[in-house]
Amino acid sequence: MNAARPVIVTDDVGCAPDLIEDGVNGCIVPVGDVDALARALRRVLEPGVAEAMGQRAFERIQSWSFEEDVRGLRQALEHVAPGFVA
Repeated sequence: MNAARPVIVTDDVGCAPDLIEDGVNGCIVPVGDVDALARALRRVLEPGVAEAMGQRAFERIQSWSFEEDVRGLRQALEHVAPGFVA
């Protein structure tokens, strides 16, 4: 994404819903679904699609913050296990 390229991920990747919008900045395919993977690859290889998705992927990753992600995780952990997070 940081290289302005679309990504193809499986729906088993934990961050996929947070970073990837299927058909917008990449593709999400079901785990083990070879046909869906082939369709996603064909889609990305259509003229202009990789460039457009890649630009949107770059814009999305630029707005993502590792620090905010960690802060949110810490808050979630503190919510379910008070006192656990130092």
